[in-house]
Amino acid sequence: MIEGLIARLSKKYSDKTWSRAALEREIARWSSRDGHEFRPFCQVAVEFLRKQLPKARS
Repeated sequence: MIEGLIARLSKKYSDKTWSRAALEREIARWSSRDGHEFRPFCQVAVEFLRKQLPKARS
């Protein structure tokens, strides 16, 4: 799951270090419901993305 998220971010945002804005957009995307339900393992993705925020470029 995390590997897929990293691959998606790397493809969408080609820099090695993702921007803070990009990470915040992804957090919002993973925190929202897909129809009536949350995505499977969404909290794992959100936690991973939140841990990346301190390392993000401005």
